Amino acid sequence: MAGKHRAGHRPTGPTCPTHSDPSDRDPIASIIIFEAFPPSTVSPTIKMKTKKYIIPSIVAIILILAFLLRLNFFSNYRQAPVVWDAAGYNIQAKEFTAAFSAWPDREAFLTHFKKAYEMALPKCELYPLFLSGVYLIQGADFDSARVAQAILGVLSILLLYLIASRLINRRVALISIIIAAVYIPFIISEGRLLTETLAIFVFMLTTWILVH
Repeated sequence: MAGKHRAGHRPTGPTCPTHSDPSDRDPIASIIIFEAFPPSTVSPTIKMKTKKYIIPSIVAIILILAFLLRLNFFSNYRQAPVVWDAAGYNIQAKEFTAAFSAWPDREAFLTHFKKAYEMALPKCELYPLFLSGVYLIQGADFDSARVAQAILGVLSILLLYLIASRLINRRVALISIIIAAVYIPFIISEGRLLTETLAIFVFMLTTWILVH
């Protein structure tokens, strides 16, 4: 019948307009759509790489600020008089330095090494050995030893981040290293000839090796 539509045939006309892309009919509409919804100019790969480097950059900034904070403290507060334990570590370190400097003279090496080992603090050889390494490079310079300990302190903060991010998450790790970076007892101990700085570093390094 002429007045009826065939089954399955969708009528067209004023009562059922066809839908098409406005940009097909009007080039101005195409420009408007492009301006309203511009295609992304940054590829997903670049976005992922950028996000990947954000956290390491923040960690690096914290470590640099921690080191500068320690240097500022050292420049404003000179080394306290080397007495008690610090004096013993200093003497031991000098003897170890003399032993290493005497090499390859085996007899002189053993004489100085034995003297250092048998001194007042024979159970703490690791720290005097560390100091002797600094003394071999810079001489018996307390400021150089303090800078070396500041480097150890910053490395301990880095290890703290690696451990915390491994065991918990990055947010907790960042909070932890921010606290460690400005923790006054850490800064003070790193400015003294004491074993704490090296002990903390060795402890953190051992822990990182175990959890890594």
